[in-house]
Amino acid sequence: MRKIGYWMNVLWAVAILLFVYACWMSYNESRDNLFVRAEKAFQDESVYWVDSLLYPKQLNLRGNYKAMEYIEKKGITIFTDGDSINISSAIYHPLSYSEYLRKNMESILILSNKYDVGIIDSLFAGQLKKLNLDVTSSIELHVKDFRQMFPAPDSLCKDIPVSKMFVSKPMKGRLTNPIEVGICGHALLYGKIDVSFVTILKDMTWFGLFHWIAYLLMIALLGINYFVRNYMPLFLTYEKELNIIGNTCFDLNKNVIYTWNGECRQLTGNKIVFVRMLVDSAPRYRLLKEDICRTIWNRTPKDGQALYNVIVSELRGMFIADDPSLELKSLPKEGVQLFIDESKVKKHRRIHFLFLILFKRP
Repeated sequence: MRKIGYWMNVLWAVAILLFVYACWMSYNESRDNLFVRAEKAFQDESVYWVDSLLYPKQLNLRGNYKAMEYIEKKGITIFTDGDSINISSAIYHPLSYSEYLRKNMESILILSNKYDVGIIDSLFAGQLKKLNLDVTSSIELHVKDFRQMFPAPDSLCKDIPVSKMFVSKPMKGRLTNPIEVGICGHALLYGKIDVSFVTILKDMTWFGLFHWIAYLLMIALLGINYFVRNYMPLFLTYEKELNIIGNTCFDLNKNVIYTWNGECRQLTGNKIVFVRMLVDSAPRYRLLKEDICRTIWNRTPKDGQALYNVIVSELRGMFIADDPSLELKSLPKEGVQLFIDESKVKKHRRIHFLFLILFKRP
């Protein structure tokens, strides 16, 4: 029982650890999935946000420009703080004129400190709400020095440090991949996303592969625990009093005999004493007539001869006749001896009779 209890505890620990691992995997997967969905919304909607920044200022991105004129355009000049920065079309010439206008206006808003990250934050939060993503978000704008980026009309230095950073609201969270804003990535726009523990729990799956393995293991352990609690004491009790001779089982706990085919025959009276004497005489299974008569009837062999003949005959009929592996021979002037033909003894006898006794108790 101690060994069984030990291994049950080990298996319960394995099941619990497996369930915890499954939950941890599912938790991380759900958290990452929510972040990816939020980031996709950030990437998809960012190109439209500049319109919302320009609308309050009564500006727009519309313009009339002939296709050939845009293709032949040599460059652009940006005026800022009394200075002018010339940018050649060799390093800045978007494919479409609308993108060209959008990039220009983004840089102009940044240079004039009118790129409102608060408005962008509101737009991003609104989009997340439409997608039923219950997450907290904010916006960060990392701006590079425009003059350092374009030291000459035909020169571009993108790998320069950030000179300014604008944050819609301070919070902890995970940054999205940046979106380039303005001319040649003048600034980098980040979304910061924080997914709450409760939101992740609501979204995570509870029926993944490892969950099912843990659940099935727990169900199996509950079944084993039920068996151990209800049948193991009986199992151990019967095992102590279980004697299998040939293909016959003697259950001295209940004083019954089980034949191989499952038939249960009750021992009564003096036959109980006789069978116990026979079982105790192992391994020779030899009993003297005198011992039998004096133990059972307290008589001499002569006085107890008739009773002796009757009980030997009755026992032959109870189990010897149904078990071809056993033969109870009379020994002239001595007693009886039980012989076992090993060639006729069946395999797995103990398991066969243990289950027979547990599920067919008289």
